[in-house]
Amino acid sequence: MAFRLDEQVAAAFKSLFGIAHTGMSNREWYSELFGRKPPQYGSETWRELTYGTDYYSFHDGAVTLDAAVTQTRTWTGSAWSTVAGSGVLPVEKIISPLTLCNATNNQAHISLATPVTTVDPPNVTPASRLMDYIRFTDFGSDFMPRIFWDNGSGTAPGAEIVTVGLANDWIWDEGTGLLLCGADLADQFTPTGHLPIWIQHYRYVGTKGLTPGAAGITGYVDVACLTSDTIGSPVSIREAPINGKWRVHTADPTNFVKMPAVGILISKSTPTVGVARVLGTCDAFSGLTPGVNYMVGAGGTLVAAIPGTSATGSYWGQHLGIAVSADTLMLNGNVNMIEYRV
Repeated sequence: MAFRLDEQVAAAFKSLFGIAHTGMSNREWYSELFGRKPPQYGSETWRELTYGTDYYSFHDGAVTLDAAVTQTRTWTGSAWSTVAGSGVLPVEKIISPLTLCNATNNQAHISLATPVTTVDPPNVTPASRLMDYIRFTDFGSDFMPRIFWDNGSGTAPGAEIVTVGLANDWIWDEGTGLLLCGADLADQFTPTGHLPIWIQHYRYVGTKGLTPGAAGITGYVDVACLTSDTIGSPVSIREAPINGKWRVHTADPTNFVKMPAVGILISKSTPTVGVARVLGTCDAFSGLTPGVNYMVGAGGTLVAAIPGTSATGSYWGQHLGIAVSADTLMLNGNVNMIEYRV
């Protein structure tokens, strides 16, 4: 279907519930273009997961997927219980009941930020929904969704739905967080204790957009950094890129293998994923002197003059850029170095 995922009501809802149009698109549901899959808009692009790649695999199984996520959130009946993960992946694991959509014969269930028993689909807004679940067909079988009966209390999942026939009688739309059940599975919800149906799956929680920072501005790159790297530090290349990200670490002018700096780390969405500014103005500082040409300093700092020698007698000088204000440096993209000896 041709629709944007941030519409007030997805095009799938329009058709299913006979809604004429939504306020954002003002397009009749029956005039939607039905295709194999919805178009991808730049604002919806997942910058920190690469399509067609099992992103988790490059970690060589060093930790389990559940340990690598940013967090695991479990609905307890009235609130979310959150357990922090390592943050290696910009992903969260969700264990949650799905909310039954009214007037659907038990066949439509939606993932909400605050689950309730039932909901009228026209009242569901993007802000109230949990979307951006990860397609296992794109990112690997580790991200396979699982559905469960309720345990009878409404506060935890019960047995997993694996019965032959029923296990294949549902479709999970990862992008919109909508579960559509066939009639055979929907008929099983009548007995007391079977509803709500529960989902266990993984959601993307990283940054979106085709380019980091303001749209259309160049000079930014996505990076795979180290936990110890801090925002505002000059960074240098440490290994070959992975999944489109430069692998970096904090530059050190006393260590040749950690030079030259290629930019400044300006943000981190997880402890090991961030964005670096490599060219243009960078306002990640404080206390700079306008007009001074700054160099890479030790410990992730900037210096205005060569501070001395290292234990080996060498200091690799690299001019990064000129301060235009107390908090802004104009990066010149220079990677040339001068070896100083005293």
